[in-house]
Amino acid sequence: MFQGYTIYGQYLYTLDGTGHEDPADIDSHVTCVDMNTGKVKSRALTKAGKSLVFREPERLGIYRSLAGETRLYLGSGSRSGMGKVNRYANLFDENVLID
Repeated sequence: MFQGYTIYGQYLYTLDGTGHEDPADIDSHVTCVDMNTGKVKSRALTKAGKSLVFREPERLGIYRSLAGETRLYLGSGSRSGMGKVNRYANLFDENVLID
């Protein structure tokens, strides 16, 4: 399931996947598309946050630090336990951007 996108230069990054209780079933992927050619540059499984309970991918974003490092941030939702209504927001960063 499509979960979000962000743009960095000529590249479109998308996030897809669904929520899973079992980390072995994680199906979250980050895809990078060159918007000038329309071709997929890369597609990778991400298990960021695999230890969370019912981890579900939600959003993507780009952040540039004061030191000038640019990173891709992945947002996910989780729960305090299966069957619990409390939901948590989680952020993970990855250095997977194409310059």
